[in-house]
Amino acid sequence: MTYDIQIDDGRNPSMLVAAADLQKGQFVGLDLQPAAAQADILGVCLKDSAQNNPISLGAIGTFYVDVEVGASAVLNVGDELEVKDASTLQAKNTGVTVAKAYEKVDNSAGGSAVVKKIPVKIIK
Repeated sequence: MTYDIQIDDGRNPSMLVAAADLQKGQFVGLDLQPAAAQADILGVCLKDSAQNNPISLGAIGTFYVDVEVGASAVLNVGDELEVKDASTLQAKNTGVTVAKAYEKVDNSAGGSAVVKKIPVKIIK
């Protein structure tokens, strides 16, 4: 499920507009810019949006996004995720929980971190 979020003051509905250039698949922060590490998000950018243009935002539901799983780590279904950078999530450490994993990623035999595109449920 996706939404083009509108703000309606009762007189002049307007779209949310990008405060910076956004790319499809990036996480959008509360400041309408690419999300910072460990920050809260509004959702996932669904198409490229130039600064000062409306944002097409996936705010509720399940999306395929990049998730980084650390060396010798396992990410299980239901594990909480936080923003690693503007386009990648990671297992929750000290940031805000923004999603839950819908697929297990076993990197327990790996010598380095891996990034895999998996389904996640946005919960914030």
